[in-house]
Amino acid sequence: MKDPNLNEVLTHIPQNATYRSPEIQNQIIQAMVQAVRSSIVKDINESDVKWFTLMEDGTRDKNNRENIALAIRYVKDGVVNESLLMVKTTENLDAATFTELTLNTLTENNIDPLVCLANAMMA
Repeated sequence: MKDPNLNEVLTHIPQNATYRSPEIQNQIIQAMVQAVRSSIVKDINESDVKWFTLMEDGTRDKNNRENIALAIRYVKDGVVNESLLMVKTTENLDAATFTELTLNTLTENNIDPLVCLANAMMA
């Protein structure tokens, strides 16, 4: 296993632990989301990325809630990178909600919104 910390944890887990409850599964998923997001943000902040663009899209679910996805695109070492930064559910689909979610996501992840070159909304 590549991650020595994870390997250490796995060697001490009781054999009867199944981690099948919805709460545990959601916690594991959230931990993975945070690890991936941290890796993306580190890649952006520790490289020569001068500009980035954002792409947002939303779709309504059967409960009439809007599921919004925010992806970031940037060039690093001559290679275009595109990564999903956030997926959130909201009751509203308006400019104020999109703006608030976008700015909050960027500031929470220490990504400077002032170097955003363009923002495309597909909703």
